[in-house]
Amino acid sequence: MSTTVSDTQSLLKQAIDPKLPVLPPDTLKVAIAAMTQASASCVLIAFEQQLIGIFTERDVVKITANEIPLAGMIIAEVMTQRPIAISLDQAENIFKVLDILRSSSLA
Repeated sequence: MSTTVSDTQSLLKQAIDPKLPVLPPDTLKVAIAAMTQASASCVLIAFEQQLIGIFTERDVVKITANEIPLAGMIIAEVMTQRPIAISLDQAENIFKVLDILRSSSLA
């Protein structure tokens, strides 16, 4: 069974949940609650419809391992800033994706 472009777009859209974005001033507790509620391993941090950060389960582990107090901490203090992102149009072309990954030293 072969995968078509429309199948790929559908799968990508399902993977990107618009209900998950967290705002920069939100607390770490809000971000972790959003991850838990969505059964997701990460949340996207957005501001004015722009992706500005990502917060993952791995970030929770790092913070906990460093014994950083979580109370009152805002997500903007601990998120990974300026994550590399690609549009759905770019995702359709594997060579464009590879180019983006290489230019970001990820491939």
